[in-house]
Amino acid sequence: MAYDFKFGKYWLSELGATSAEEPPVEIAQRDITLISVPGKDGKDCIDNKRYDNVEFKRKIAFVGGRDIKVKEKEIQLINSFAYMQGYQDFEDNSHPGLVAEAALRNFNDVQRTLRTIHTAELSFSRKPFWYLKTGLEEMPLDINALISDGVEIINPFPAAAKPLYRFNMNFNGTGETTTCRVSLSVTANYDGVYEERRISKSGVRITATHHFVVLDLEKQHATVQDESGDIYSYIDMDLPDPIGEGRATIKIIYQSKTVGLSIIPRWRCL
Repeated sequence: MAYDFKFGKYWLSELGATSAEEPPVEIAQRDITLISVPGKDGKDCIDNKRYDNVEFKRKIAFVGGRDIKVKEKEIQLINSFAYMQGYQDFEDNSHPGLVAEAALRNFNDVQRTLRTIHTAELSFSRKPFWYLKTGLEEMPLDINALISDGVEIINPFPAAAKPLYRFNMNFNGTGETTTCRVSLSVTANYDGVYEERRISKSGVRITATHHFVVLDLEKQHATVQDESGDIYSYIDMDLPDPIGEGRATIKIIYQSKTVGLSIIPRWRCL
């Protein structure tokens, strides 16, 4: 099977091009700092607890450069990529069911070489993790199970996931705003230890239109939003911990005004 990749909206094959070579295995490297200590042989290694971006290249080619239809395809690719500045979704057939985020770094070189020799080397910078596409879909959780035994979910990858939790709160105040409390218990694998962790925040102010409390572990913030995602306010509160590999159980430990909870798990791997 020939290698193919999708950048933004378009698969390379849909634009009439082909990959000129099979890419190597590309895995994000841990961000570490090596420091020298006077009088000590070797260097000490400081783990910055993050991964670096993956810098990679893809060589592409159009077959039959003199064909007017091929030149039209080249122009279509150039025009399509011109509008995709910054991070875009990136997929390939080497990682079925997964998606990452990548940015094209050398668009000017690409459009110049395509027009002249009908080949190009695309340079990308990709964020470290691949995400399971089905784990990017919002999952409503059963409210009755949440307040009794809890709802079980399974992280299929070794990498800890940073979910988004979306509380739907019941606005039953008589004024323009009212307050509510959000609380959550997650029993999961944390760095190899299976334990329960709790978060709770009272006095969260909501309105009749903005009554969704969203805890976003990736963006590292908590907000009050409306159904479309428009932000009413930011909340100063602790967030749940990332969920490690294996089974996790989510519970609501204080139900007042909580009428629904959904999660976007964001299962991810290197």
